[in-house]
Amino acid sequence: MTDQWVKINQNEAVLLAKVRQLSFDAAAVGELLEFLIQQNLSLDDARERLKRVTPPPTLSEIIQRVTALEEKLGIVVSPPPLPLDELYQKILSDLQSSTRVGQMLVVFTGMLLESGQTPLKRRAVIKEFVRRGISDSEGKAGINMSNVSQWIGRNPHWDEILVYDTPDVPWMKDNYQIKANHLPHVRELFQEITQ
Repeated sequence: MTDQWVKINQNEAVLLAKVRQLSFDAAAVGELLEFLIQQNLSLDDARERLKRVTPPPTLSEIIQRVTALEEKLGIVVSPPPLPLDELYQKILSDLQSSTRVGQMLVVFTGMLLESGQTPLKRRAVIKEFVRRGISDSEGKAGINMSNVSQWIGRNPHWDEILVYDTPDVPWMKDNYQIKANHLPHVRELFQEITQ
């Protein structure tokens, strides 16, 4: 597999994500064409790529094509957002869990609430895990933070309430925050489990 082939597939993965976000009206096609041009494609190349992703006439055919391309490219599509009561119940259940990850999520969530809208650094969480005795060294705390990060990635209800950066690699999260619209509700849940 050549680097050029990988680059094309990555571009097409980004393109596919963009197509999923847009409705297929004239303005969307114009926006998509502009996006393709920004990807350093010539106008002719952009038009050619646009022809390849132009949706077929029926919605079911569109869904089939997009799903097949997602599977081919290994794209994981986020499920639709949960109803708020179900979302908060899942968060509460995780925080009440007596598992090791549950304990780490309580510390992590407490730190997020303390930071408010100031991004919480991964490094700060690692130091707090050591300070609270969850981990006996920063190396083990880093592994524990990785477990929390993986938990967040595997459980979309956490992804719904958090924002974070992936500064170096997609699987390494940093600068965590609770989304402003969820902050009061998560604070209430946290008070419920810590009283």
